[in-house]
Amino acid sequence: TLTTLNLVNNQIKDEGVKYLADTLRTNTTLTDLDLCGNEITSKGARFLDDALQKNATLATLTLPSYYARSNNIGDDGVRYLINALRNNNKIIILNLNYNIISVEGGIYLSNALRHNTTLTEFNLTYGQIEDEGTRYLADILRNHRTLTTLNLANNAITAVGAQYLANALRDNAILTKLDLSSNTIGNHEIHYVAETLQTNNTLTSLNIQHNEIEAQGIKYLADGLQRNTTLSIFNLVNNDIGDEGAQHLANGLRNNTALTEINLVNTQIRAKCAQYLLDALRNNTTLIKLNLLSLVSTAHGLRPPMLELHDHIRQSNASMRYFQTRNEEAQDQVDASVDDTV
Repeated sequence: TLTTLNLVNNQIKDEGVKYLADTLRTNTTLTDLDLCGNEITSKGARFLDDALQKNATLATLTLPSYYARSNNIGDDGVRYLINALRNNNKIIILNLNYNIISVEGGIYLSNALRHNTTLTEFNLTYGQIEDEGTRYLADILRNHRTLTTLNLANNAITAVGAQYLANALRDNAILTKLDLSSNTIGNHEIHYVAETLQTNNTLTSLNIQHNEIEAQGIKYLADGLQRNTTLSIFNLVNNDIGDEGAQHLANGLRNNTALTEINLVNTQIRAKCAQYLLDALRNNTTLIKLNLLSLVSTAHGLRPPMLELHDHIRQSNASMRYFQTRNEEAQDQVDASVDDTV
C-alpha cells in the first residue's frame, strides 16, 4: 500500500496537480506527499486545498522551491491552503520553504493556525513575512497547543520581530525548536531572545546563525544560558562574536547542565582563546558536540590550544563525542587522539 509519494523536481505544474488532487480526495492510505520543485502556482494550491479538505490521511505536505523548477504559490496560494489547515485534522507537517510568501501570506497562515489543532511542524524558510507577518504568527504561538517546530529562517526579521517572538515564548509551553537563522536581529536586540531563555522551559533547539550578533549579544545570551535548563542545541554560526564573545560564552557554559551541542563555525574566535572554553569545560560534563571550524589562526598557531582542549575533554568530559576544528595538522592530531580512546 502506497503511503509516501515523492514527485520532487518534475514538471507536473498546476495541470498535473489537478489530476493528483482528484485522487487525493478519495485516497485513504497516502500519508506523505512531496511536490518540491514542480512549477506549482496559486492555481495548483487551490486544487490541493479542495482535495485536502476531503482527505483524511495525509499528514505531511511539502511544497518548497529548492530547485530550478520552483514552486511559487505566493500569498494567493496560501489563501487557498489555509482552508485545509482550518478543516483538515490530519496534517502535522507543512513545508512552504522558498515560496514567495509575504506579510499578507503570514497573516493568512496565522488565521488558519488559530483554528488548527494538529500541526506540529511549520517550515517557512526564505519567505518575506518580515516583522509584521512575524507579529501575527507570534500572537498564535502564545496559545497554540501542538506546534513544536517553527522555522522562520531568512524572512527579513529584525529586532522588532524578535521581540514579538520572545514575548510569545514566555507564554508558550509547547515549542521545542526555533530557527531564526539568516535574519537581522542584531547585536544588542538579541537580548529579547536571551531574556526568554532565562524563563522558557520547553525550547530545546535554537538556531540564530548569521544574525549580526557580536560580543555584547553573546553576553546577553550567556546570561540566559546560565539560568536555562532545557536548551540542548545552540547554533551561532557566522556571527562575529570574536574573542570577547568567546569569553562571555565560556562564562555561560560553566554551570550550564543542558547544552549538548554548540556550533561556533566561522565566529571569528582566535585559536588562543580556546583557553576560555577549556576553562569553562572543566566544570561542564554534558556537552557532546563542539564545532569550532574556521577558528582564526594566530602567530602562536592553532594546534597547541586545540590539542590541549581536546586532551582536557577526553580526560574530564566523558560525554564528548564530536570535536571539530578546521586545520589539517591540528585535526589529524585530534583525530589520532580520538582513535587512541576508542
